Amino acid sequence: YKDSLYINKEIFPFGTSMDSTIIDGTGLGYYTIEIQAKTYIKNFTICGKGFNVGWGICCYQPLNISFCKISNCGAGISTIDVPCNMDNVIILNSGWGFDGGCFSDTCNYFISNSIILVDSPDSRGINTSIGGNYFINNNILIYYGSSNPDNGIDVGWPKRIEIKNNLVAGFTVGIFFDTVEDSAFVDNNIAAFTKTN
Repeated sequence: YKDSLYINKEIFPFGTSMDSTIIDGTGLGYYTIEIQAKTYIKNFTICGKGFNVGWGICCYQPLNISFCKISNCGAGISTIDVPCNMDNVIILNSGWGFDGGCFSDTCNYFISNSIILVDSPDSRGINTSIGGNYFINNNILIYYGSSNPDNGIDVGWPKRIEIKNNLVAGFTVGIFFDTVEDSAFVDNNIAAFTKTN
């Protein structure tokens, strides 16, 4: 489907598989999918506007996404003060993989079993902003470009964060902490081939 979507009613779009059900937003809107109602997306490939431009998915309401591939965008998934459950998702050819934040501190973000491959200047794998509770487990985050990336997992100012069993490679810093309001748990991660000593 050569299209960009605006979702304003609660729906559960299920594709046949990420290889055969494709939403291609190449050259179209800034958001390939803009979400304004609770949504569950499964088994899709989502192509953004273009390399390092726009968002694959921009969420203003809760999102559950699984078994999807997102490519060719500035950010794969961006959430605006809403929770997200992301499981078995591949994000590639993007500036940032996941970007989230929750000013009310009530949002939970579960990012698990996913692969994020980024390759543009200032790339980040996972970015956390102010607020929210993050559970980042069992992921592979790799920067494979030739210029200067940012951080693999960039912890801005969440309320609580758990980072376990992740492989983070090729970034300037594997896991970077600014401030944590409540508590942080970092366990059994590998940060390899970082650009700093």
